[in-house]
Amino acid sequence: EIYLPIVQVIRQRGILRDFPGRTETDLYLWVSEHRAELKEELGWEIEPEAAVADLVAQFSSQPKRVAARVSEKVLDVVTPDELEAGPPPGEWRRERLATRRTDQMFADLVVAINGAEAGWRALEHALFVAQHEGARVHGLHVAASETQRESKDTQTIRVEFDRRCQEADVPGELAVEVGKVPRSVCWRARWADLVILSLSYPPAARPIARLGSGLSAIIRCSPRPVLMVPETAPHLSRALLAYDGSPKSEEALFVATYLSVRWEIPLVVVTVIETGRTTSESLLYAQKYLETRGCQATFVKEHGPVAEKVVGTAEGHDCDLIIMGGYGFSPALEVVLGSAVDEVLRTARRPTLICR
Repeated sequence: EIYLPIVQVIRQRGILRDFPGRTETDLYLWVSEHRAELKEELGWEIEPEAAVADLVAQFSSQPKRVAARVSEKVLDVVTPDELEAGPPPGEWRRERLATRRTDQMFADLVVAINGAEAGWRALEHALFVAQHEGARVHGLHVAASETQRESKDTQTIRVEFDRRCQEADVPGELAVEVGKVPRSVCWRARWADLVILSLSYPPAARPIARLGSGLSAIIRCSPRPVLMVPETAPHLSRALLAYDGSPKSEEALFVATYLSVRWEIPLVVVTVIETGRTTSESLLYAQKYLETRGCQATFVKEHGPVAEKVVGTAEGHDCDLIIMGGYGFSPALEVVLGSAVDEVLRTARRPTLICR
């Protein structure tokens, strides 16, 4: 029952090349062991595909994999969390297309739970997505200390999380760990398809405040799309895609197409023309991409401040969800110059799905 799915993933991804001298049976046993270790460490069930991908990333003898591990460790030591850039655009899409079903984009969801009302609202959105996708919800509560981790308050959060998942008829597990929220969320996101966070405190407008924003750090570093939700009840009848032709907006186009077709919701596509960055050709490309995939959409071309036009279009077309690419500049430049992403999060007052 478990052997064949794992072996199929090993064959599809050509994993034997990463481990010369090993057989399929050797790798099956190693993956099974690794999966059990991950479950013990994370407190979550891990899909075989995710265990295979992590095994390759950690132990492959291929030179490029070894170099990537060394580079990651060096950067982790010398770069503050707030300035880490995260994986390259499109990596998640390539990974999931190689190992997952094409009719279920979000099989595993990570949602941060802090015990406050905003955190429970984020869980409501996670359960809403899970019911549409047939997904599992992995809750994460980050405690400040071991004492807090074992406290009655934390136990109360666990009981309430379980109750809400059972009431929604959605499989869910809550993990509790001690650490910093951005690092914990981004690390665990590797074994999921979507991260869901409360938008109680959007990134501030002042540069020094942006530098210390935990949400900005997660948006930059998360290896998975991030859904930021305000304190409103989940609802989705129309989505807006903000598309500018950048690599990260390509990922947003991929996700928006799936949601529109799979969830059967109307899609509005807005391109804000910027001299030297975005042209009318970007909108034409998005139109052709959607048409070839049988996705009908309304197309809007705007000029002016990007965030203002994106939010205005969402309001004008009564869109419940904004889908867009992540930060376009390096982390240091984003801190200094600001970002349309942050401005949208501050002003949109609706769920925003940020892709990389």
